[in-house]
Amino acid sequence: MKIDISTSNPLKLTTPALVIGCFEDTKDDMFDNCDAALDGCLERLIASKEFRGKTNNTHLIHTLGKLHSERLLLVGLGKKVELDDERLRQAAGKAVQALRGARIAMFATALHLAGSVETAIEAVTTGTLLGSYTFNQYKTKDKDELFNFEGMTLLLAKGTNTKDS
Repeated sequence: MKIDISTSNPLKLTTPALVIGCFEDTKDDMFDNCDAALDGCLERLIASKEFRGKTNNTHLIHTLGKLHSERLLLVGLGKKVELDDERLRQAAGKAVQALRGARIAMFATALHLAGSVETAIEAVTTGTLLGSYTFNQYKTKDKDELFNFEGMTLLLAKGTNTKDS
């Protein structure tokens, strides 16, 4: 899987899927901005308890042209005070499993923006790579239909030093 780094605004990046983290007990700026762009769809999902932000829950939404990304993948991170690198790693693994199920080969992620800047990028990247791994060496049927991820774009906040990343 090819991994790119970008400082583009997540809401203005054209991509097949955008992955964001959602907390169970609070909403961050990314959630609020996506919700506003989707005319309150995310708040309605929470109000109907279709998605709650519980640890490792995922929900894939088609944006219907309201965002530049075709789909938005919500990944539950649990309670904000309990967020650590291991939880981010697990959430990234769950995200790629959900993307694999939908057969989305390229995506952008802002999942790490919910965590500590110093270690979150490594945790999300590790979780993504571990979650996307499949052992296909001995698969003999339908080899041409096997799914592989093509690429991921890590979205960094403006002003982040990309040389250290």
